[in-house]
Amino acid sequence: MLKNDCLAIIRPLIKELDRVTSFHDLKALIEPILSKINFNNFAYISLNFSYEKSKIVMTNYPVEWEFFYKKNNYHRIDPIILEFNKINVPHRWIEVVNPNNLEDDQRKLFLEGKEYGVNYDFNSNISCPLHGPSGSFALMSFLPSSEKINITSISNAKYSLQLLAQIVHLKINDFIPKKKKNYYKKSELSAREIECLFWAALGKSAWETAKILNITENTVKKHLNNAISKLDCQSKTQAITKALLINEISLLNLSMFC
Repeated sequence: MLKNDCLAIIRPLIKELDRVTSFHDLKALIEPILSKINFNNFAYISLNFSYEKSKIVMTNYPVEWEFFYKKNNYHRIDPIILEFNKINVPHRWIEVVNPNNLEDDQRKLFLEGKEYGVNYDFNSNISCPLHGPSGSFALMSFLPSSEKINITSISNAKYSLQLLAQIVHLKINDFIPKKKKNYYKKSELSAREIECLFWAALGKSAWETAKILNITENTVKKHLNNAISKLDCQSKTQAITKALLINEISLLNLSMFC
């Protein structure tokens, strides 16, 4: 559900997104937004894209650690990448990966990262999996600025961080030369499809939306599936995010209901 705190996070990102033309610009835009909700570091990695490199990485981790991680191809053994590739929703690391069951080389990875100053805390770090067509997969991870941050606050931030990750993911697709499609052009959504996405963005179930619009639950589900397909998305959350980016859904209208 797009509560006011979530709107406060994604509004400046969407507002400035058209001005972003490089990874450097995008990173500079993300950092102050995350800082406001007490997240200090982030890392985005994309795999299996049709691109001249096997992976795309954008992070504000210490440069030395980023270089060392890439040099050692740690993405191949990183348990966060390997395990989050199997799920579809954001979680704290501890909810997906048991640090007591790591292989020796994986333990070494996290120990080395901490030596470079990275806060690898399984209890508080959150990762958002981003699945695409043809098996493509990206992951965006968020590290709190303090190990003392309230776990409840971290859990409450999951949805906001998932939306932010989806927006970043779509924008990065725009940077890839072989991706010719314009992600920000207007879609051909029907009025009903936009209405269903709007209420879904506010956290309404298909049943609740059906009652509001005076249609059947199956019809709502059909409209949502059509919207997901027309927007070339893989999930309802991704479709909501893209609808926000192309102004099919208005942040102003959403804020009136929060």
